Parts: sequence; C-alpha cells; structure tokens
Amino acid sequence: MAAQICAAVRTLTRHFAMRQTAGEDAALIRADVREHAERAFDLLERGVGGYCPRPEPGTLSLPRVAERSTPAPR
Repeated sequence: MAAQICAAVRTLTRHFAMRQTAGEDAALIRADVREHAERAFDLLERGVGGYCPRPEPGTLSLPRVAERSTPAPR
C-alpha cells in the first residue's frame, strides 16, 4: 500500500513539475493536480477494501495497555 501511495505522490509531483516547466500558471496547475490527487487517492482507498479504513470523526481512540500479570523487575 505504501508503494502505491508513494507512486501516486511521485506521479502527481512529476505532472506538476512538467507543466510548470512548460510555463503554465502554478495556480491553474495546482487546481488540476488537486482533482487528479482526489481521484487517485479515492481509487486507492476503494481498491484496498477494508485494509486500513479511515476512522469516523471522533471515534479514534488509543488501545488500552494490558496490565502486567507479574510485578515489574526492580
């Protein structure tokens, strides 16, 4: 999954750089690249199924640490 995310970021960055080098306005490129990024990451999110679902707002909690069954060494 990490490789797919990195590939998407690398591709979007390269796309931006190539267009900027060609002389296009950065604000226009950013708007277009944002649309491409939303599409790419939407496809990635849907393609991985339940691998790492985004938590609903306000539901993120840290796991509880299990209590030790034996005393800690001194």
